[in-house]
Amino acid sequence: MRLLFQKFKYPIFILLVAVLGYFWFLIFAPIYDFADEFFPGRYFMLESIRNGIFPLWIPYQSMGLPVHADPQAGTFYLPLWILSLFTDYNPYCWGIEYIFHAFFGGLGFFFLSKHFTNQKNVQFIIAVAYMLSGFFVGNVQHIAWIIAATWIPWIIYWTIHFYQNPSLKASLFIAIFASLLFNGGYPGFWILTAYLFLAISIYFAIKNRKKITKRFVLKTGGLLLLTAVITIILTLPALISFVEIKGLMTRGVPLSYDSQISCSYSPQSFLSLFFPFIACTEGNFIKNDISMSSIYIGILLLPFIFTGLLKKKDHLTSFFIGIGIIALLLAVGKYLPFHRWAFNYIPLINMMRLPSIFRLFIIIPLLIVAIHGLNHYAQKLKIIKIVMFLLGGAILFFISILYVKNQIQFWQELKTTTWNNILDKPIYFKFIIQGIIQLFCLGLAVVWIYFKPNQIKWFAFVLLVDLIGNGAFCIHKTGYIKELTNSELNSFLNKMPENYVIPKEITTSNQIYWKTPYPYLWRNLGIFSKQVEWFSYKGVILKNFEIMTTPNIRKGEELYFPKVAFFPKLVQYSETALEISPDTAYSDKMSLAKKYLDSTCTLDLCEFEPGNIIVKTNFRIERPLVVCQSYYPGWKAKTENGKPLKINPMNTSMLSVMVPKGEHQIHFYYHRPDIIWGFACQLVGTLSVLLTLLFLKRKHTRIA
Repeated sequence: MRLLFQKFKYPIFILLVAVLGYFWFLIFAPIYDFADEFFPGRYFMLESIRNGIFPLWIPYQSMGLPVHADPQAGTFYLPLWILSLFTDYNPYCWGIEYIFHAFFGGLGFFFLSKHFTNQKNVQFIIAVAYMLSGFFVGNVQHIAWIIAATWIPWIIYWTIHFYQNPSLKASLFIAIFASLLFNGGYPGFWILTAYLFLAISIYFAIKNRKKITKRFVLKTGGLLLLTAVITIILTLPALISFVEIKGLMTRGVPLSYDSQISCSYSPQSFLSLFFPFIACTEGNFIKNDISMSSIYIGILLLPFIFTGLLKKKDHLTSFFIGIGIIALLLAVGKYLPFHRWAFNYIPLINMMRLPSIFRLFIIIPLLIVAIHGLNHYAQKLKIIKIVMFLLGGAILFFISILYVKNQIQFWQELKTTTWNNILDKPIYFKFIIQGIIQLFCLGLAVVWIYFKPNQIKWFAFVLLVDLIGNGAFCIHKTGYIKELTNSELNSFLNKMPENYVIPKEITTSNQIYWKTPYPYLWRNLGIFSKQVEWFSYKGVILKNFEIMTTPNIRKGEELYFPKVAFFPKLVQYSETALEISPDTAYSDKMSLAKKYLDSTCTLDLCEFEPGNIIVKTNFRIERPLVVCQSYYPGWKAKTENGKPLKINPMNTSMLSVMVPKGEHQIHFYYHRPDIIWGFACQLVGTLSVLLTLLFLKRKHTRIA
């Protein structure tokens, strides 16, 4: 047991730090985008899987969406499928998922650090600095961003490993981690990681240009081709889905720079290196979204970054410094012309509207430079002391000025301060409190330097105090709803329908909320109550849906239909969108445009599940049946005897078929065998890769 602990002690410590840093998420409910978009989406996905339904179509959001084609839904992200084997996505799961990704992100950087140091303690320090950095602390609400940040260090590690020693093992690992990034991460990071992979490839091609032989080129090229093929297999259903929806959704086009670019990394945001609590709570002052304003990696690492920059560096470290400089120029967005130039001339950069996304690639090089400083810190103790004293002196001077100016108010505010109301305190108060915390951490570091300079473990402990303490303040704002526990939210959700009840109307989250107030949840409420919503808080909006709803939106109407399926009494011919109502419809087919009068007709919506709708009809004339679900390739319809019915969308976007007269049972179903087969290929491919890696490991063990 002791030997086992010695072998795995660093991963165990990293896991413990992940739990200590983010245990709040096991207690309190998610906030912002996690609560509004990701939690409802995962709730639906796992509920579908556990009910034996493949999560292809979500009927409750924006009148139905192909959830498999939403790049941020994670439909083909295997960790979520593994989670579904044990539980539905209840409120406790979001904390488990976050800690899981923080742990693997830290572990990935632990391995990445091996390319820059052989000191395990330094690797551990950098790993925890990464998983508790301003990116992880700030972007809690964006789990797709966190997933990307989890797997990118692994991709970098194995890419460097591959070019240093091309092997089948490294090739397979690159494919696995690239597929995890693609299937679960935010799309912008796919693009940036691909560029980084290309940059690393060019770096090693230049570095090893004198050693390159025909045999080396053939071997490396063959393994890279294998990596590409396996990555395609492991992402096949997602690739099919994303390529298909690109031309059918509103976001799949290049952006307009002046009207759509937001969240540039402002000059004020760089204060996050010293005052992360300000960056994560004072958006107006920082002039950036609070989730995207922090690059904090611990104030105690700054002296080591400084000494790392001073000392002569190896080529690989210098390469990453160059990557960091480019990322910095891109992150500041509108504040410098470089981002606009890249937006106009570098492919795919014009698909990303948030320049602050680049800040992850500022953090990674900073930590690599910090490794260089930590490797040789004993030789630079004098400089480190000076930098620490300068940092402490600057902070002390700054907060002293604030204190002198606000002395009376400060003590009044302090008397009424609690853990929950500190977020609402004046900015000068937050600066002073944050400054005191930083001075305390710097003081502990100075004690370490004077009394235990050779014991870097003590520095690791002090850094943990710094990162976990500052992280706790920041995620108090960016991470969770302090007024709502997971237990309370779970009790409420347990009252929601367990089965797929038949919705009576097409509504909105606002209307659902006012009928049954949800505790601190406001969006995508139809997923929980099994009601179809007109508009949803979702990154994917189908073009035809937007066209259909535009006339009503222009009138300032909040749409409401008392029926999910209906017979329009009148179908108008129109090639442009008209206002929609439950009594009339419009079509771009002239042959359908007429009145349909039959006072004896009946309609009964008797089954409504994701991707599966059954309507019983009985009337004397052939007439169109309209179902309030968005048309998308894959929807089919048939009668009770299996006779196919052609779908002719009404109102630009709604499912509609001509139903024969008489009594019938019309079955609408979302049929995507290509996606199911693609997912089967993904599973078989993943299993094959894992078995191959196991075989390679056993073979290596026998040889050793």
